[in-house]
Amino acid sequence: MGSYYDEEGNPCGLNWAVQMNYSSNEFGEDKSVVIADYIHDRPVVGVQDGWSSKVGTPNDISVTFPSTLRHLGTVTRSSSQEKNTGNNHVISVAFPEDCELTRIKDYTFVNSKLTEIQLPKNVTQIDEFAFSDCTDLKTVILPEKLQTIGDSAFANCEALKELQLPDGVQSIGDWAFAGCKALKEITIPENVTGIGEGAFSYKANATDNKDYLPKESIQKITILNPDCQIAENIHTLDSVFIYGYVGSTAENFCKSAEEIIEKLTNRVFIPLNPATKEPYALGDVSMDGEISVADVIALQKYLHNQQSIKQYQFNLIDFN
Repeated sequence: MGSYYDEEGNPCGLNWAVQMNYSSNEFGEDKSVVIADYIHDRPVVGVQDGWSSKVGTPNDISVTFPSTLRHLGTVTRSSSQEKNTGNNHVISVAFPEDCELTRIKDYTFVNSKLTEIQLPKNVTQIDEFAFSDCTDLKTVILPEKLQTIGDSAFANCEALKELQLPDGVQSIGDWAFAGCKALKEITIPENVTGIGEGAFSYKANATDNKDYLPKESIQKITILNPDCQIAENIHTLDSVFIYGYVGSTAENFCKSAEEIIEKLTNRVFIPLNPATKEPYALGDVSMDGEISVADVIALQKYLHNQQSIKQYQFNLIDFN
């Protein structure tokens, strides 16, 4: 299962790193590996690239990493090029609560059989393709310190149904969640300054416009940063309800979609009340946070062609 290194870059030795019924070439019946925090009195701070290539077993395995871990290697480049099969025997991984790891490198868990994962609290960065093609992955718990989600980081995680992005997240890369067909809604925190191209598209890396049509794609996206930059092209976030603030980039994003291509897009803007960060109540046509005579007056002026209203204000009219 690769080699393990101390903080000075010295190899610790494979057999010493495993606390289980394990020989040099075979995993025990429990199919699990626990990597020790210390080997020969030296902390294990790194696991090299290709760690999941294991030694001589096709069995599904579970791995527990040490709390001292600072550097976790990716799959070997040859493995990632062979249809990303480098991790297809990894069914479970665990990190101690106090694990020192701060970065999930590119391709680290690509195409694994993980169904759930909780990342260490110190992780600030998830690189490109880190969890790509993990088609069984249903639950991901992201740490509060997370800042960056790289390109295609969770692309084609078809079973992922719910995801809570921590408030500290600042950027979401191109195609980051493309192909996450079970993910129906998501809230983009206030600190996110940019959402990459095709970040929530139905299909990752598609080459034809038809591959971006709604199908089973995400239905609701709430964008809490009024200045968040959203990559603009006809493929991104089509046929979706966009919740955001009046005058925000989220509203402009919906407008630009109508101008670019009407037949392939249906982005509906739903305004949020800045005071509550929730949609305005039905009947609050004036959008002042209250249902009062001001709403009646606004509606009467509209009906008598004395005042125009936005489409989203019209949607707030209570016809009952």
